[in-house]
Amino acid sequence: MASIHGETKIQDGILHAVVTDPAKGNTLSGSLMAEVVDVLSATGHEIRAVMITGAEGTFCSGGDVTAFASATNPGEFVGDLAAEFHTFIRALTQAPVPVIAAVEGWAAGAGMSIACVADVIVGGPSTAFLPAYPAIGLTPDGGMTWTLPRLIGFARARDLLLTNSPLRGEEAYRAGLITRFVDDTDIFSTATTIATQAAARSRQSSAGIKKLIWSAQFSTFDDQLDREAQSIAACAASIDGREGVRAFTERRRPNFTS
Repeated sequence: MASIHGETKIQDGILHAVVTDPAKGNTLSGSLMAEVVDVLSATGHEIRAVMITGAEGTFCSGGDVTAFASATNPGEFVGDLAAEFHTFIRALTQAPVPVIAAVEGWAAGAGMSIACVADVIVGGPSTAFLPAYPAIGLTPDGGMTWTLPRLIGFARARDLLLTNSPLRGEEAYRAGLITRFVDDTDIFSTATTIATQAAARSRQSSAGIKKLIWSAQFSTFDDQLDREAQSIAACAASIDGREGVRAFTERRRPNFTS
């Protein structure tokens, strides 16, 4: 499925979402967000991983600021965009499959927010993150004020957001904004390999892991132990769980089909 500023496709169990608007530095479009949300909500077990990439060496430069400037009612316009963006962000965080971001070049503003909610963030020496919002007098959206402190720490997140400082390459990796650091030429292929491997794993297991990790942000340790016990029991009783255990005892690769 193609749009003016992006395209999606499903291949080998992987939903590929590509931000393609090089003329504007790969700004994020409503059409791409809507396509991803629709596909994730309408498609069953066909999707087993999501991979988000940019085009021509840029991941995503954020929202279209020129559209902000031309809006008759900027508050209402940007508020509506934020609501649409947050539907997209929720779709990624609630997707029962791993989300992999291949961050080539700049991830600024909303692009940085997207990277921050990915389960795996692949980057290299030329990868760069920039909050961007303060430069135009705005505050972040897309969950950045929630995810960034958890990724890089409370003090550093405040520094980065309030000074609008970039975080680049290996420094971003050391800080926790990149989870897989590779050569620039290997970013896309590494992300594809990770997505392919994820697509071969149990969808129920991936869904359970994501749900447990996100719920842990609000749980006590005792509550989380109870959730883990319930989740592992449900997985053990499932088709995938039985297949995984059987394959282990038979010393073969599991064939997850759920």
